[in-house]
Amino acid sequence: MLAAVVVLVIANQFSYIDAQGFLHEPGFFVTPFALLLFVGGALLGLWRLVRGIITRIHA
Repeated sequence: MLAAVVVLVIANQFSYIDAQGFLHEPGFFVTPFALLLFVGGALLGLWRLVRGIITRIHA
């Protein structure tokens, strides 16, 4: 999750031209890589939470 935030902050410093040729000024946008890291981190955290609850119930 921290890595996703770092990627977002770095990516927001640059303007870029997308596949359609539009110029995007620096601003808030989500890169696919940052989104993947964020979703992956969230799912991993959720899985660890669920696993912890199950372990506690069965203990």
